[in-house]
Amino acid sequence: MAIKLDHQQNLILTQSNELKLDITGSLNLPSGTTANRPGSPSAGDIRFNSTTSRFEGHNGSNWKTFTTLVQDIDLDTYIQVEDADGADNDQIDFYTANTQRMIIHSDGNVGIGLAVPTKLLDIGGTLKASGAVTLDSTVLVGGIADFDARVDINDSTASSSTSTGALVVSGGAGVGGALNVGGDMNVGGTVTMTGNFQVSGTQTQLVSTSINQALIKLGEGTTTQTVDQGFIVTRGDGTSTNTNNVGAIYDESEDEVAFISCPTEDGQTSGNVNIVDYIKVHLGELEAEDNLTVKGITSLTGNLTSQGRGTFTELEVGDLANNKIVYAGSSGRLTTNSSFGFDGTNMTIDTTGTLKLPGGSNAQRPGSPEVGMIRYNTNSNEFEGYIGSAWTNFTTTTFVELTDGPGDFDPLKYLRSNSAGNALEWSVVVAEVVNDSTPQLGGNLDLNSNNINGPGNIQVTGDITLTSADAGSTAGPSIVLARDSASPAGLDYLGHITFRGKNDASANKNYGKIVGRIIDDSDSSEDGRVEIHLQKGGSETLSYVFDNHNFTLSADQVLRYDTWGGSHSLVVQPTTPTADRTISFPDATGTLVVSGQGGIDLGSSSDQLGTVFTNNIHMHNAYHSHASTATSSSTAQFSVDSWPIATYRSAKYFISCENTTATKFHITQILVLHNGTDVYQTTYGSLQSDEVQFTVSADINGGNVRLRLTPATSNNMNYRFIAEKHLI
Repeated sequence: MAIKLDHQQNLILTQSNELKLDITGSLNLPSGTTANRPGSPSAGDIRFNSTTSRFEGHNGSNWKTFTTLVQDIDLDTYIQVEDADGADNDQIDFYTANTQRMIIHSDGNVGIGLAVPTKLLDIGGTLKASGAVTLDSTVLVGGIADFDARVDINDSTASSSTSTGALVVSGGAGVGGALNVGGDMNVGGTVTMTGNFQVSGTQTQLVSTSINQALIKLGEGTTTQTVDQGFIVTRGDGTSTNTNNVGAIYDESEDEVAFISCPTEDGQTSGNVNIVDYIKVHLGELEAEDNLTVKGITSLTGNLTSQGRGTFTELEVGDLANNKIVYAGSSGRLTTNSSFGFDGTNMTIDTTGTLKLPGGSNAQRPGSPEVGMIRYNTNSNEFEGYIGSAWTNFTTTTFVELTDGPGDFDPLKYLRSNSAGNALEWSVVVAEVVNDSTPQLGGNLDLNSNNINGPGNIQVTGDITLTSADAGSTAGPSIVLARDSASPAGLDYLGHITFRGKNDASANKNYGKIVGRIIDDSDSSEDGRVEIHLQKGGSETLSYVFDNHNFTLSADQVLRYDTWGGSHSLVVQPTTPTADRTISFPDATGTLVVSGQGGIDLGSSSDQLGTVFTNNIHMHNAYHSHASTATSSSTAQFSVDSWPIATYRSAKYFISCENTTATKFHITQILVLHNGTDVYQTTYGSLQSDEVQFTVSADINGGNVRLRLTPATSNNMNYRFIAEKHLI
């Protein structure tokens, strides 16, 4: 490149290395788009950018635009005078992020957020004033005006409608804080308050006929609970006099709700309401959860239902007969009967039925008896009465001894009226069951809902059959062996069923016995057990025990499975243990565990070893052995087994592999050892039918040792391995 100098010497290179262009024309600089900028510009390079239509120069770091604009480096934020070259429209545009934000027109109108302002200040969005704003004229805001400080409107124009007043809002108004109105407030629509509603005046008038609120709370914020609260109904002229007012209040002094007459009460009382009387209340139905107290005369025309006790000073029922005893008839209604009467002195019971007296033991007699009391004594099975000093049986008050002869007393013979009712006769109709050693029944014995009691035995030569005709789901018939002990305790016997027979010497022997016992008699946590005693070797032996936790055999008992007629049986016969032993049977994927110092003997009488068919053997304090399988169809490495480093120290693996796609086989053995941090392994005894089908590695991951296989091919591979893991 060269600089050509013309003959007029208009282009001068001075001694100070300055280039001077002394012409009146123009200088045509290099021009191009932004993409055409030199790849390695130097400070001082200048050019015309045809993309931005601006002259630009490089300052050593960035290209800067030569313009009258105030513009940032990336050219998207700037102030533009004239909207186009030569437009001469006398306006200033303000841009940020290539978006016009504000404009000043030639007419002086300033637009913010607007392209064409129509007012001196025209704001297209929200206006926020953080300080005081003084407005001496009309302000029209087309958007939202946001003020952080107080706005004072000094205009005193009164408001008579929604379009008049010092402040007119065409739409709705939202007030975030308190609203204080010095004059009347008229609301043409619905007033919804989410907070409290407080009226400080003396009168609140509700023109509406309904209040859309489920609950109205009175007295909120009061500092004392001694003030009556409620509602007062004005029954005077409603403005100047209160002469016949009534109310519904909660009377704090009486701690009750009251419907009252309070003629002069105007609702402004700050203490107790002056109650003159109580007013009538008309209810369709009255339900009292606790007590219902009625003062004065009450007339009922409907039903009165009470779940509790009713106490009446005087109860008058119109359809009851005089001097008759009132009782609960059909449907629980009070009624009388001509057979029951009481005239204040005498009681009449004129029926053909019975009268049931109170009954109980001696201990249940009343503590302060009165003369004339009668009851049935369950200890003596006698009727008794209190004579002022003692309780006396009716049958022993006067005693008549009946005998067959001198000195011969027979309690089974008694006096009774003859059939004509005109004489006494000596009755012997009661069979002498007690004195007869061989009493006989002439027919069936009907207990008539009574019990047979006594310490003796019942012996039956034939069968005892218990029959229940109940068609329901209740279990029955049943045999109950009950011990009614006053001091039950653990291991108490409750009863037993004995199976007795003779031996060849005609001696009776208890060949079997089922016994019930108490284990724990604690209330709500009772435990029991059933024992089976069997004759063994001439002695009665406890053989089996059933309780709520276990089924227990005696030391010399065995578990036998027999086909009952087959030639073989299965016997589980333990020897007498010298320490606790446990055999645990978990789920299908678990491990059969034999705890203690014992083991499993797989021998036989011919000294041949038995066979163990298992995938999992766990020997305590030795090792854990198990077998498993895996498959692969890619060359991706995978884990075939893992075990915790805190449990096992080492492992031995035997792995066989079948390449089912190519019919190739590979077997090997691996030893794995760890020290808690590192894993050591060795592979030995490898044998392949063709080439190697897999390789083996081991590592520690998440506290577990992993055995990893890497297939040599993506063919279908089946793996089988046996692992022995030795405990730490």
